[in-house]
Amino acid sequence: MSSQHESPWLSEAAVGELTGLLPTSYKAQCRKLAQMNIKFVPSANGRPLVERALFLASGSTTATPRARAKPNWSAIRRAG
Repeated sequence: MSSQHESPWLSEAAVGELTGLLPTSYKAQCRKLAQMNIKFVPSANGRPLVERALFLASGSTTATPRARAKPNWSAIRRAG
């Protein structure tokens, strides 16, 4: 499918994968998206419409891994 003809919204399956909920549980998906602070617009039938651009703007759909926390050894030694 050409990007010119793609929907501006994520597919029902993609929203289901994103929320971990069945694509038919629209109310539950809306609650989950709100908890995840993901913007959406409910359609006339209640289906959450999530803009594809929210995930493609950065050029990557994967999260950037956080650096692993390291203990502050000097503070630990002082406390001991």
